[in-house]
Amino acid sequence: MDQERRVGRRRQGPHHLKEPFPAALEYLAGPLPILPKGHYDNAPPFRAGGQGKGPKDFGAVKTICTGPYKLKSINPGEGVTLVKNTEYFDGPRPKPTIGTVQIRTTPDLDSQLALLMTGQLDLIWDVAPDKAKQLEARRGITVKQVSISRLNYLQLDAAGRGGKTPMQDLRVRQAMNYAINKQAIAKGLVGEVSEIIDAACYPTQFGCTQDVPKYPYDLDKAKKLLAEAGYPNGFEVDLYSYRQREYAEAVIGDVAKVGIKARLRMMQYEALRPKWRNGEAQLIQGSWASYGMNDVSASASYFFRGSPDDLAQDKQVIEWLTVADTNTNPDVRKENYRKALTRIAEQAYWVPLFTSAKYYAMSGQLDFTPHADDLPEFSASRWK
Repeated sequence: MDQERRVGRRRQGPHHLKEPFPAALEYLAGPLPILPKGHYDNAPPFRAGGQGKGPKDFGAVKTICTGPYKLKSINPGEGVTLVKNTEYFDGPRPKPTIGTVQIRTTPDLDSQLALLMTGQLDLIWDVAPDKAKQLEARRGITVKQVSISRLNYLQLDAAGRGGKTPMQDLRVRQAMNYAINKQAIAKGLVGEVSEIIDAACYPTQFGCTQDVPKYPYDLDKAKKLLAEAGYPNGFEVDLYSYRQREYAEAVIGDVAKVGIKARLRMMQYEALRPKWRNGEAQLIQGSWASYGMNDVSASASYFFRGSPDDLAQDKQVIEWLTVADTNTNPDVRKENYRKALTRIAEQAYWVPLFTSAKYYAMSGQLDFTPHADDLPEFSASRWK
C-alpha cells in the first residue's frame, strides 16, 4: 500500500471493536484482508439476471496483491499467473527466488498425475492417499504429507430444532460416539499423520484442550446405550454431507453395526446450509479449517455460541464461550474454553473425528515445504 493511501487511512481515525476480542491480532495476521475503502462496492450480482439485487459476486472484482508475488493474470477456468514482486519489503516472509508461478486449473486427478510425471507440472496437492503411495516409488518425484489445521466431525441435532429426533437423547449421542472407529478411518483414509481428536477444536489452537470425556471405540457400549434409550434395533436417519464422501461412507458402515441405518445425502454446502439452519438436518458430517486461525474462538465458538449453525443451543456453553472470546486475560480464556469443551464432550453434542492431512507431490528439483495452515508458500520455495 503506497504512502499516500496509508496517510489517508490514518486521517479517517481509529476503528473500534464492538466488544473486547483478544483474537483480533490473530485475525489481522491471517484471513482478514486489508483493502481500499469501497473496493467491493461495484461488484456485479452473483448470478446473471440478478438486476443488482441479492448477493454480489465479490470474486469478479479485480484482485489486489501486495505480497511476495504480484498477480499478472487470471483466466477463469484455466488458471492464475503470478510474477515475483521485486519491490517486496524485508519481512517475516522470504523474498521469492522463483520468477513466475503458474497455477493451472486441472480438476481431474489422473490428468494432474500425468502432467506431473511428464514434467508439465512441478507441484500438485490434494493427492489421494493411494495415488500418493504409487508416486513415492517413481524416480524424480517427491511426495510429502502434512497434517493440516482442518478437523472432521459429526454434528448432532441435540436441540431438536426440526422436531422430535433420537439425537435429543444423550444416550443416543453417546452411542454414536462409541460406534465409530475413528482410528481405522483416519489411518485408512487420511494417513499416518492424522490425529484423533476428542474435543471440538484443533489441538494447537489457543484454549483447545483434548483433556475431555472420551469415547473409545466400543460397539457393546453403543448397543447398550441405544437399548436404554429405547432403540434396541437402532433407527433410520439421513446423514448430510458436503465433502469427503469416503469419510461419510465409512461412518455409515460403522454405525450400521449397532443398528443405525444412515442414508447418505451428499449435496453442495450452499444447498445444505439452509437445511442445517432450519432444523431439517439431524446428522451432519463436515470439516472445518477455522479460517486458518489458531484460536478456539474460530472453532468451538463458531459452532456452539448460539449462532444459527449451533445445533445444541446450550446456554451454559454459550456463556462460557462468550467469556472466553471476549476476555483479555489468557488464563480466564483457557479456563472458560476448558469448561465449555468439557461440557460439549460430556453432552456428546459432536462426534469429533480426526484432523485432516494433505499429500503433495512434486518434481524432485523443487524445494517446497507444505505447512499446517494449508497455504502453499511459494515465496519460500526454491529450485534445487
